[in-house]
This record gives sequence, structure tokens and C-alpha cells, in this order.
Amino acid sequence: MANTPPVLSNPPIHRRLTRLDALSEVLRVVHLTGGVFLEAAFTAPWSVLAQVRSEDCYPTMTQPAAIVCFHYVVDGRMVLQVGEAAPIEVGAGAIIMLPHNDTHTLASAPGLPPMNAHHLIQLQREGVLGRIDYGGGGAATLIICGFIGSEARRHPLVEALPRVLTLDLNGRREADWIASSFRFAAQEVAADRPGSAGHRRLADGRD
Repeated sequence: MANTPPVLSNPPIHRRLTRLDALSEVLRVVHLTGGVFLEAAFTAPWSVLAQVRSEDCYPTMTQPAAIVCFHYVVDGRMVLQVGEAAPIEVGAGAIIMLPHNDTHTLASAPGLPPMNAHHLIQLQREGVLGRIDYGGGGAATLIICGFIGSEARRHPLVEALPRVLTLDLNGRREADWIASSFRFAAQEVAADRPGSAGHRRLADGRD
């Protein structure tokens, strides 16, 4: 039997992934389910404070014990920062994951005072993706926000992951497929198609 990785009390802040299959294997083993719940359109200057809440996961999951937050940058650029750690700049085609669902800042530039993202969400009728339109009218950034939830509160594989994982899909053979999946998920929910129920399920790691 393979040894279980030790739980890290202070996982590293950031790791840039070079391979998608390694992360996919972790998600499969831990049995995670996810979906998208928000499309956010920003114009510079902008800055928001964000964290996925359990209610953001409904109805794909009712009360997930653990949540992994993710953002997919459809267009533009942005800076992500967790606490006092160094800002991380990402551009279109990047996936950002926060395995520990830390409160984080997303912004057009470091140092801007953030607004609470949940106060900016435009809640639509049931079955329609939530949306944020916010900013000062400058350079545009469009992101799709989602979650991956687990019924287990703690898992060594997840706890060993850094606070932030980033993956640049540009130039990768799977990039078009992943980008299309995110866009399709957002468009299907926004179109209020039967069965969407406010979220589009992206994956289910159960065997």
C-alpha cells in the first residue's frame, strides 16, 4: 500500500502547475464534485475580496464539508493575493485554484481597496448564473468562478496542496477542450436550460 502523504501544517503559498494530469488524479482520488456559479466582468481599476460560501455550491451540493475555489480567466489579466503573500499575476487562459478556500483578493493591480465580491453579485431568477459587473471603465477582465466540493472535511492529499495553484492553458493540447467546457457551463446556465438549476456541474470524481 502506498504511503499516505503527511499533512502539512503550513503548506506553501503558490505552485505553478506544469502538468494537468497530476492535479486531475488528486481530484479523482479525493472524490470531488464541482460546478460554476458566477460570471464576473471587471473593468480597471477594480478590486474584490472573495471566498466561496457553502450556499454558493447549492444545488450541486447542499453542505460540502470542504470547498476548493477556482477561477478561470476568459479574457484580460488580473492579480490574485492571499493575505500578505506576494501578488500573483495571471492572464487569459489561466486557471487559479485555492485548495483551502482562503479569503483572497482579485484585482486589476495590487494595493487597491477591495469591495466584498458577494455584495456585488447580481442575483438572477433561479436557474440563471450569478453575475458581477464592476469597475472603473478601463481594461476589461472576464472570469468564470466555481467550486469543487468534498463530503470529507479533511483529506491529506488536499491539505498538502499549496494555498494557490495556477495552470496556464495557453499552448496546451487540452486547452481548447477545457476552455470550451468552462464557457459551455456558463452559457448553459445563463440560458436557463432545463436541468441547469443555477449551476453547471463540471465533474464528478466518484467512480
